[in-house]
Amino acid sequence: MKNDTTVHVTARLRARPDTQAALRDAARALTGPTRKETGCLRYDLYEHSSQTGCFLFIEQWQTADDLARHLQQPHIQAFIQKSGDLLAEPLQIAQWQALD
Repeated sequence: MKNDTTVHVTARLRARPDTQAALRDAARALTGPTRKETGCLRYDLYEHSSQTGCFLFIEQWQTADDLARHLQQPHIQAFIQKSGDLLAEPLQIAQWQALD
């Protein structure tokens, strides 16, 4: 396993059928402010090519502390509050370790 302090994160979101546009807009609004945060190496948003309303963030942070600060940012906290009404299932967040 690679000895790397970089934190790799995925966050998967699935919208309810009636909230797809609202979730898309809310998620897209996170990319600009997040990319300016200290320690953000990557923060990209994708929508599944055949499952409309299924979104994936792929993130890289320099350190675990940078990720922890990110999660406390006002724009992230507001999104978490708002997204509860937009999601068809709970947000799925996972941290990954690079192998090579």
